[in-house]
Amino acid sequence: MLISTAAAAGAIASTASDLAAFYAALFQNKIINAASVKTMTTLEDNFGMGIFRAPFGNRWGWTHGGKIEGFNSMQGYFPDDS
Repeated sequence: MLISTAAAAGAIASTASDLAAFYAALFQNKIINAASVKTMTTLEDNFGMGIFRAPFGNRWGWTHGGKIEGFNSMQGYFPDDS
């Protein structure tokens, strides 16, 4: 499914399983190398490069979300739990 008005803002739709597989592959260095993951997750003023560190209850995880035309998404990844 394509969202025609989103264009480069992410005109795609995905499932929670797809996003979980993407984050697992990202943090297993299957999408980019370990040095690039380290660069992404090196925080400056609480922000990484394309990713954020955020609390989920009493734990912290890496996250990125999106919002357009009434749709919201939020993905969280806990490295300790894979």
